[in-house]
Order: sequence, then C-alpha cells, then structure tokens
Amino acid sequence: MKNVRNFFILAVVFFCVGIPFALDIPTYLKMKNGDIVNLDEVEAFALERGDVVEGNVNYVLGCCAEEYTTNFGIRTSDRSDKLYYVIWLNNDNFIVYCTSSSSDYTKLDQITEETYAYLESQATYDETSDYEDLQLPATELKIQGTVSKLPSNIEGFFREWYQEAVGEEYGSFDECCEPLMITHARLGNLKTTIMIGAIFAAAGVLMLILGIIFAIRNKIASRNAMNW
Repeated sequence: MKNVRNFFILAVVFFCVGIPFALDIPTYLKMKNGDIVNLDEVEAFALERGDVVEGNVNYVLGCCAEEYTTNFGIRTSDRSDKLYYVIWLNNDNFIVYCTSSSSDYTKLDQITEETYAYLESQATYDETSDYEDLQLPATELKIQGTVSKLPSNIEGFFREWYQEAVGEEYGSFDECCEPLMITHARLGNLKTTIMIGAIFAAAGVLMLILGIIFAIRNKIASRNAMNW
C-alpha cells in the first residue's frame, strides 16, 4: 500500500509542477501565430488582458511599487524581488511594467534619469526654441511581456505616484493611465518552458497509471489471500 501511495503522491507533485508551465500555452500560441502587439504603435487604451506585447522603452518615470522578501516583517536584503516601473508610452499614456530582471532594473533606472533630464531640458527649449537644448533619452530597452489586469494594491500605489509625480494638470489618472500591467516575459524561452511542463505532466500521468495498476494488483492479491 505504501508504494501505491507514493505513486499517487508523485503524480500530484508532477501535476502541480507542470500546471504553471501549461499556463504559458495561450501566450506561446499567440507568439507562434504572430499575434504580438507593437507597443511603439499601440493606441491609447487599446491593450487588452491576454495580449502579448513587445516594443522599445524610451521614456520611464521611475518605480511606483516594489516587492521584496521579509522575515517577520523585516526586510532580509536590499535586492528587490519585483519592481513596478511606470512607462511613458508613445501614445502619451502611462502603464506599469512589472519585472524581476536585474538587467532590466539597470536599464530602466538609466532611462528614468534620462527622462527627467529631458523634461528639465524642455523648460530651456521653451525659452530658446533651440533643438540643441533638448536632451533626448539616449538609452533604450526592448521589452517583451504579457498584459494582465493591474492588481488592486499596485493600482493604489500607481494612483499615489500619479498624484505626486504628474498631477491633475496633465489630466486625470483614469484619462492618462492604462488600467493594465505588462509583465516581463522572455518569449523566446516559451517553447522550452512548455516542453518542460509537458514532461512533468507526462510523468504525472505515468505515476497515476502506475498507482492505479498497483492498487488493482494489491486488491486482487488481497482477495486471493482471503480465498485461501
């Protein structure tokens, strides 16, 4: 009976590991079919949940939220588990970009500095009308990701950031901010990810079948022993 129980436990474990990988299948199918939204050209409020997106980020206005590991309420390291950056899209709307990539952090922080330098240079340009006074951001980051609903807690931080950093002069939050979030994804790795998930799922099916076979055998063996 112990062996049978172990097979069923392994089946559950393999299924639990494989299911998260399977969640990437819709994204992979969209990518395979070329159904990818270009962030450089998307219109305001045209993004939808489930969209696969890619594009170049040229303007960033910093972070509006952060996630980090704590132990009994005390932060355990300076490393951020996730950062939620505010991207300024070409359509003049703002959207949250969630990433856990340290290389993204470096680039996005650099773009943030360059974006604020550009905004400050605009004041000089307004006085001189000389394009040489404009300091356009030089750093660029190509991102890929999936679009999902903006979590309510992150939306709260996003609204607070908007009031402090932008204000109603630019327009209201609902008029200028996308109610969605882009989450970092490496689309080129999806095929490998799904294959790994399929392997775990197949292993789970195998363990389930073996568990059923051994359970039936044990039941038959018990009946035969009783007949003796």
